[in-house]
Amino acid sequence: MKFIFSSFPDFSDNSFVILKYIISEKIPGKIYWLVSKSGNIKLIREKMMNYFPTDYSRIKLVKKNSVLGIFLYLSANYIFETHGMFEKFPILPWQKKINLWHGMPLKKIGWLSDHPVKMKMSYSISTAPIFNEIIEQAFKISNAQVIPIGLPRNDLFFKKSNFNFSSLFGNEYPTIAWLPTYRKNNIGDINLSVEQKTQEIGGFSYNELEQLDSYLGTQQTNLVVKLHPMDILNLKTAELANFKNIIVLTATKFSNLCIEVNDFLTNTQALVTDYSSVYFDYLLSGHPIGVIKIDENEYAKQRGFVSEEVLSKFEGFKIQDVYSFQEFIRISNENPNSISPTSVDIFNSYDRKGDNSKILLEYIGIKK
Repeated sequence: MKFIFSSFPDFSDNSFVILKYIISEKIPGKIYWLVSKSGNIKLIREKMMNYFPTDYSRIKLVKKNSVLGIFLYLSANYIFETHGMFEKFPILPWQKKINLWHGMPLKKIGWLSDHPVKMKMSYSISTAPIFNEIIEQAFKISNAQVIPIGLPRNDLFFKKSNFNFSSLFGNEYPTIAWLPTYRKNNIGDINLSVEQKTQEIGGFSYNELEQLDSYLGTQQTNLVVKLHPMDILNLKTAELANFKNIIVLTATKFSNLCIEVNDFLTNTQALVTDYSSVYFDYLLSGHPIGVIKIDENEYAKQRGFVSEEVLSKFEGFKIQDVYSFQEFIRISNENPNSISPTSVDIFNSYDRKGDNSKILLEYIGIKK
């Protein structure tokens, strides 16, 4: 049996967690991870050794766009990917190709967007009935091809994470994670028409961030900002201000941690985001979620939301300015249960609380 894996960023996300389960359960087969042209092999190997200290030798890294990469892809039995791969090739009789995608959609994707890409797949997944028809339409697949299961990466919320934020901040204060989605893209061609200003993050100016930093100090709370891998701000690291209680992690800085996003989020006290699918994942933690909707109309016009039903149930503590942001921080410390969202079952009713990878592999015939 031959397994092929791919993801963006390399060696991460749902594909990574499926690989993690296959190795932990000692499921036999040859394992190949197809790495992008820009993939940092050194960092990938470091992450391999962190997560698989005794089994990393099972994983062979191969450049995706190479003769060997194409050969391995065409001869594989099972293919797991998050963004599509080699779509000009058909799915061959001995193959099952599972498009795990990289999160349940809030924004328009696939054939529902203005940038449709025809992707071939044997299966994709949906985490709740509210997403079933959306996944079918976005990828032009049948209901029988949609596996009702939680995202594999969300298994990590039900496991112990060894990551400690004291390694970043040098203190034991509670940490809030802020994951803004991008406005300007440094990879591809999907952008908002709004200007991405220097030293502005998620619609907040330098002065507002400075004010927020000062308030965090009074609350003895950390705020870690993880930029989207495609955000143009990743190329403006010199322009991002240094604060005392706020740390901005660019894509490169986060990669250097050699950790999965949900292992990173597991030990946070709360989440702040805007139009990111991390919202759906984080609901499983039961912690407060602050939702920034400063430019919702502009975002709806430029990117589009996948459905009014999904958007209407996208609830959380509404952050509209620096003062409501401060209020979210205060309540997250003093009375977090009062602002924890109640929509977890709406968006994650198929989740198996740590067993998504196991059930998915059983569904497609790998694990009996």
